[in-house]
Amino acid sequence: MSVSETGLSFGSIRMRGAPANHTLVLVDGVEARGGGEAFILSGMGIGEVERLEILRGPQSVFFGSRASAGVVNIITRRSTEPGTGGEIRAMVGDGYDASAFAYARGAQGGVSLSYGARDDHGYDASGKGGEKDGSRRRSLTLSGDWQATETLRFGLTQSQARETYGYDNSDYLATGEADYMQDIRDLNSKRDERIGQVFAEFDTLDGRLTHRLSYERSRYAQDFPGDFPVQMLGVTRALKYRASLSLDGVEVEAANHLLNIMAEQIRWSESATGIAAQEKSTDSVALEYRGFYGNGLDVQAGIRRDNNKGFRDFTSWNLGLSKDFGNGLRLHASAGAGMTNPTFTELFGYPGWSVGNPDLSPEVNRSIDIGLAAETADGRGQVDVTLFREKLTDMISSGSCATGFCSVNVAGDTVRRGVEIAGSYALRDNFSLRGSYSYIDVDQSDGARAVYIPRHEAVLGASYQHGQGTVGADLRHVAGVYAPQGWVGGTTAELPDFTTLDLYGDYALNDRVKLVARVENVFDTETKEAWGYGWRGRSAQIGFSTNW
Repeated sequence: MSVSETGLSFGSIRMRGAPANHTLVLVDGVEARGGGEAFILSGMGIGEVERLEILRGPQSVFFGSRASAGVVNIITRRSTEPGTGGEIRAMVGDGYDASAFAYARGAQGGVSLSYGARDDHGYDASGKGGEKDGSRRRSLTLSGDWQATETLRFGLTQSQARETYGYDNSDYLATGEADYMQDIRDLNSKRDERIGQVFAEFDTLDGRLTHRLSYERSRYAQDFPGDFPVQMLGVTRALKYRASLSLDGVEVEAANHLLNIMAEQIRWSESATGIAAQEKSTDSVALEYRGFYGNGLDVQAGIRRDNNKGFRDFTSWNLGLSKDFGNGLRLHASAGAGMTNPTFTELFGYPGWSVGNPDLSPEVNRSIDIGLAAETADGRGQVDVTLFREKLTDMISSGSCATGFCSVNVAGDTVRRGVEIAGSYALRDNFSLRGSYSYIDVDQSDGARAVYIPRHEAVLGASYQHGQGTVGADLRHVAGVYAPQGWVGGTTAELPDFTTLDLYGDYALNDRVKLVARVENVFDTETKEAWGYGWRGRSAQIGFSTNW
């Protein structure tokens, strides 16, 4: 998984070299960006996040068409233990980052509330040493659940974030990198992100058949000033039902053989300055089997049928298995197929930059991977090696139409193949190492270079704990990244390889108060991730966390 950044508040996530809009990003299981465009990574505060869940490869059967390359699910903090409590975190450096979390839980349910505030002074996105392009973000998340009866449970999640960030204009008539980004003062964009979910869960047949009905809504609004002022709005509404049936006569949570039956109705609405609101919809049914056979063999298989309005219907599928041999070795493999519809800007263009192409075909991704995980005899170390191959048909890329610059389908198949290695080893009880490496080779059918995808990316980390304190370091190396030259007539250019070092540490003053600090890019290395843009140099923060 790679992340490329064009400015402080505009990052894109790509899974195994796939386009950014092929990775579905969720917050608490709800689509993070309304409307169907690629998710923009702009920095949720760490104090708001409980954990991340990541699935690689086509996951369309369970998560829908947007998950043709993978899924990232951001789980926000919430209460699980009875009682009341909370936490406050704050860090200062080149700006500040603060969060507050509080919860209350009783016998029949609970409620959680988290608030985040960040003011990042940023850096000059033009790379010309001009004014810093910073960001200011505020977010609020409310979640709760209520066990109405022994078999009926209700729940809700509501989240809202508002962000204002500075950026510099790009000159598409430039003839070189030095002239592409223009350092402009007081150029700011605003985002308004809202997601919500209400659900009901009902147990029948003594817990052997469970039902879940949910309604989800995501809304994303953004406006850009500049030479071509643009306002964009995207809304996604989804009604989802899932029935889970235990096939072996026990409760669903304890079942070794589980059948999921799903039905979904999803509606997307998108509009932009000068472009009327456009509607898309998908009605889907899916069937999924999960089996745990007790001899180390786990199997998952599923099939989904999407009836699409405006595009052809599609049947997605996936198959996964894991075999634990009991001697520290585990074999795992998966395969699947998923489809991603063209985005709003691909179909209708971006005002002032590109024209639409309503004749675009959806992209179809087919994937297979196989891997082996091994654990040392003493249990102190483990390593996992995975080989993958993905084939993308009708890939959408930038091109030329009769009326101007637009998105086009690339004829033939684009093949992505690579290897992923991850491992860790505890040298001592208080000293551990971890590392990962990925290699991705992309063969586009049009012969062009794949952009924003590192051919090589490696991370080596270490952490050491002594008494009440912990220190750690991460060394990251990125090589073989190409990026599009943004000016008219530009092709692609290779970006400089880079290696960065990050340091972090914490010290517990007592059971409730902890000091924290981190330094990113210690050696102030040039870390360019996009052509024509500047990069963030060394940054440091120090702060504390306290809980009650």
